[in-house]
Amino acid sequence: MVRWLSSFLGDRYTVLALSGFEQPRAPIATGIPQRLPLSPILYLFYKADLMGEELVDTRPGPRELPQEPPQYPTPTLRLPTSPIYRTSSAAGTDGSLYEPSEPSTAPPSATSSPEPGEPHDPRGVAAITRLGYIDDTTILAVSDSAGTNCQARDVVFEARCRQWATTHASVFAPQKFALLHQHDPSLCRAFPRNQGCPGLGPPLALDSILVPPTNSATLLGVHLDQHLTFGPHLDCIDRCCARGLQALSALGGSRWGLSLHEND
Repeated sequence: MVRWLSSFLGDRYTVLALSGFEQPRAPIATGIPQRLPLSPILYLFYKADLMGEELVDTRPGPRELPQEPPQYPTPTLRLPTSPIYRTSSAAGTDGSLYEPSEPSTAPPSATSSPEPGEPHDPRGVAAITRLGYIDDTTILAVSDSAGTNCQARDVVFEARCRQWATTHASVFAPQKFALLHQHDPSLCRAFPRNQGCPGLGPPLALDSILVPPTNSATLLGVHLDQHLTFGPHLDCIDRCCARGLQALSALGGSRWGLSLHEND
């Protein structure tokens, strides 16, 4: 299998042709051939280290975390309890310093341990799922507040995404970043009406990159909105159909206008 993959990825060349000009054959030593059934499978191995699930604690200082995923009022994904990244107590106001937290062997204190039968306190803890397909990456954060989600995304982007990009010769495109806060419609008033993005939730700050929230975002060709009504996706389909009908109408009316032969 290794030899077969080496033969598939090795000894490749490309030719660039523009307006009758053809460049000499040039070797290709990196990348994966496109438009082949095997290419998406190979890309999964390349991107495997970027995918995963974890719990992120955004609360400063030492604090005990539950040994089970926090209980949320809405259904959540099955998530592991490690590794857990928490904000460093020495982090500045920009939140640029993060450190992996080692699992504590000390018994939980009385202030942090819930009583028997009571749900764990999820405040400040976000469940993170990192998804991706080819060159599209999605960071899904689930918690009790939009602010916690943004802080957790910042932690994961620094600790996971940037590190992966450095070791895998990859570069993220900030101009393509999109931030979408999805929540219960009954909780709309919980979002502060920020200037420039009323009712959409807080923006996401990644170092010098500020990602404003939006009311819809595209994921693998599907337009998702805050309440998953799929209204923006249907509107996009309507616009595409309208453009197609206009093109067909122009073809159907090809006999209109001036004739090919002018009369003297």
